[in-house]
Amino acid sequence: VELDAAVGLVLSAGADLPSCADAVGGPGDAAIALFEPTSLTVATSERNSPIVPEGNVIDCTIADDTVNLVLSGGPLERPCATLVGMTGDAAKAQLEASGYNVTIVEQASAEGDEGDVIECQATGPDVTLTVAGENPAPLTCPDVAGQTAAAATIALQELGATSVETVGQSSDTVADGLVISCAITGTVATLTVSTGPMPGDDMVTVPDVSGKTVAAATADLQAADLRVAGSNQVPSNEPAGTVIGTAPGAGVEVPEGTAVTLQVSEGPSQTLVTVPDVVGRREPGARTILERDGFVVVIEEQEGAAPDEVGRVLSTQPGAGAEVPEGSTIIIVVGAP
Repeated sequence: VELDAAVGLVLSAGADLPSCADAVGGPGDAAIALFEPTSLTVATSERNSPIVPEGNVIDCTIADDTVNLVLSGGPLERPCATLVGMTGDAAKAQLEASGYNVTIVEQASAEGDEGDVIECQATGPDVTLTVAGENPAPLTCPDVAGQTAAAATIALQELGATSVETVGQSSDTVADGLVISCAITGTVATLTVSTGPMPGDDMVTVPDVSGKTVAAATADLQAADLRVAGSNQVPSNEPAGTVIGTAPGAGVEVPEGTAVTLQVSEGPSQTLVTVPDVVGRREPGARTILERDGFVVVIEEQEGAAPDEVGRVLSTQPGAGAEVPEGSTIIIVVGAP
């Protein structure tokens, strides 16, 4: 070159650096091995992810001669475990930081404060948070006194009650089966329903009215100082309209004025089955035997039983050996203290 000519110097930039794109999604061990031969320092941290397998790289950045690798800790074991009661925004931020897709829905509820999580459901990487909306106005009972329990229940459900419970109470002024009063706690309504007058203190024995007409059976029961609370139609091989039993059953001692329900035949069916003998067995075992044979079981308790009779079957209606249609209702009388 000529004297005083310019000379350019080519300086080494070192070996070509790997790209973060080569690391994201792959195993963390492989990413570390990729960068270790370079002059860069490798730093790792962990974050949960329901999508990236545990140990794989979620994110990679290079800054100031340092490679920052974020490795997956796998999905949260129970992503919804601690979220109920948190604010929806805080719960969402916590889940999204762990890689979850979060949807928030609002539901009117008296539970918690407005905006708080009242329910959380996780399906893989997708989480739905239900937060409390504006608290609904408290429910108040409509005027249902004197109505039947069924009619009052419908009225309460239309009002917004989520559950309607009934409790019985004797009454000398409200007819058997009609509502005495109503109360609501939150969205749960309770109806107090009349069971008729309080039975007397004197004990009487339920007469056997099987084989009689409803009118004749009613007369016999009334003559025994008992009340007839109605009748149930039951499939039976006996002629239609014939009384085949009572609840409480014949021979049971009950207080005067006790309500007795007549079991009335609705006529024979095609298939008859024999009632097994469960007298003396404990109530759970007797129920299992009867239900296994396809019977519908109704429990009646007889108070004042001897200690060895408590919890055991004292009698059944119809009795053991009776042939009744499949699916018939069997009343089992169980001893109570």
